[in-house]
Amino acid sequence: MTTGDSTGSLSSRGHGMLAGGFASYIDAHVARQDDPGYVSLAIAENLQMFDLLGPRLESFPPVPPRVVGYDANAGRQVIREAIAGLVGRRMFGRAIDPAHVGVLSGASAVLEAMAFVLGDPGDGVLVPTPSYAGFWPDLGARAGLEVVGVPTRAEDGYRLTPDMLDRARADAGRPTPILLLTNPDNPRGLPEAELYDMLEDRAQTKNQYEEVAPFVIDGLDSAMQGWRLFAEGNAVEGGGDADISPEECERLRVLGYVD
Repeated sequence: MTTGDSTGSLSSRGHGMLAGGFASYIDAHVARQDDPGYVSLAIAENLQMFDLLGPRLESFPPVPPRVVGYDANAGRQVIREAIAGLVGRRMFGRAIDPAHVGVLSGASAVLEAMAFVLGDPGDGVLVPTPSYAGFWPDLGARAGLEVVGVPTRAEDGYRLTPDMLDRARADAGRPTPILLLTNPDNPRGLPEAELYDMLEDRAQTKNQYEEVAPFVIDGLDSAMQGWRLFAEGNAVEGGGDADISPEECERLRVLGYVD
């Protein structure tokens, strides 16, 4: 469908999507992503490792013709069976029916699908903040849900309590049937090696990669040290004052990063 330069024929939902929804730092990232001297630490992309990923991707068997045709909406049966077997053994300790497994492309697609299933347009979703900025468009752009922030504080170790959730829900001014929890949550942007001790994590005790875990952690430590040096070298002079737009300042406030 082509609408030309006019947006008069768009629905109210279409106008809302035209108005944006992504934080402006994402637009800034897109504008600079082809700059060889630019390394973004705010976008989950593995561009810096493609020299390692590329050969691995090329090592897979040729793509069969069937993949260009329609498949089951919930994902190919063989993939769903494999996932059901994995989570049944590793997470639930019982058999999982593959019919109860759906495969989608990325966390944003999963969140949007769950928003359509669990909420009605205008309903609220409790989201502890500081949080990932992408939750807003994931939940609201098409499903029409509203994020209800539950502010947590650095001085409390970003601790979340049932009372905080109850207060936020009572003050939301709208039905709020959904709670979105990120686990493990990481509002300070800590590297994985510092976020929790993988070697002491009970969920890792039967991991087939357990023997190489120390080398994985060493690699994470080395990578994070390089990123810390990069961040220090590009820090704002004077310890924190930055020239940002009112819109970006409001976005940071809503996300819980500034008061």
